[in-house]
Amino acid sequence: MRSVTLGDVAAHAGVSRGTVSNVMNHPERVSPHLRERVESTMSELGFVRNESARQLRSGSSSSLALSLLDTWNPYFNDVTRGIEERVYDGGWTLSVSTSALSRDRERHNLEIFQQRRVRGILAVPISAESIAQLEKMSSRGLSCVLVDRRADGYGLPSVSVDDVEGGRLAGAHLRSLGKSRIMFAGNPDVHTHAADRLAGLRQALGPDRTVELINTESVTLADGIAVGTELARRRRSDRPEALFCANDLVAIGVMQALIRARISLPEEIAIVGYDDIEFASQVAVPLTTVRQPAHELGRKAAQLLLADIANEGSSDPVHHVYEPQLVIRESTTARELDSPG
Repeated sequence: MRSVTLGDVAAHAGVSRGTVSNVMNHPERVSPHLRERVESTMSELGFVRNESARQLRSGSSSSLALSLLDTWNPYFNDVTRGIEERVYDGGWTLSVSTSALSRDRERHNLEIFQQRRVRGILAVPISAESIAQLEKMSSRGLSCVLVDRRADGYGLPSVSVDDVEGGRLAGAHLRSLGKSRIMFAGNPDVHTHAADRLAGLRQALGPDRTVELINTESVTLADGIAVGTELARRRRSDRPEALFCANDLVAIGVMQALIRARISLPEEIAIVGYDDIEFASQVAVPLTTVRQPAHELGRKAAQLLLADIANEGSSDPVHHVYEPQLVIRESTTARELDSPG
């Protein structure tokens, strides 16, 4: 079946192609009676507007793009919802891709977005090389905003959370509980966010407390289960008294494995996560975690991108940094309260 064309609509409605075009693009120029007839014909024939062709003719696109690290982490779903709310309010469309922590895949996705002539890109970059690629795109007139990434020294607008401070909040809490044998579970050699959180943890603990690092391949639930299984095999004297995880998914996986092994939480091991995803408060032992304002961060990133598009990149880039908040629950203490951060 061939697609219904604008000419088909004009012929069936008994009007010119120009009238159909005006109904779609300048309805105020068409009388209500004639507009109703054309719209009814469009519906009857199943006409679908060719937005790509319109954008090609006008030289302007209403499409934006979002490049994420992954979609399996609920944190990024919250970020995306915030972005979608803001861009759809302005009539934009949003295409989403994931890098799955692959630099080659991320590079390919960004090139595809550029080929499709999107007006702007929001990106959670993997590395400095990714940011350099985005900066090159920006120098050619494409608006780009870094999401959930500190932008010190980069010429792109950015929205991020102070992950070093987040790690410091977690470390200060564990120190206040008198914990001395502390472990960090994550992939700081791969993931900048994990490296910053580990740095903050070490700052808060000071030189008198060492941090054991257990590297994970990624930061998924499965990685957390693997960490918890490994800890359960150790003698109690060889286990950490507290574990700070790079994100909530890892922490929840650890807790699942430890609970199956009948290791009591937090009496034997206190656990802190990061993100405060929805499931953090709903697991068997509610998770103490460092909260990030994911939804608000997404809306702010979209706001910066649209502002950059409107200004055509003429103003200095804006860097917005949110402060994280410690949320204390039963995985570290017997009582639950929200810290003022």
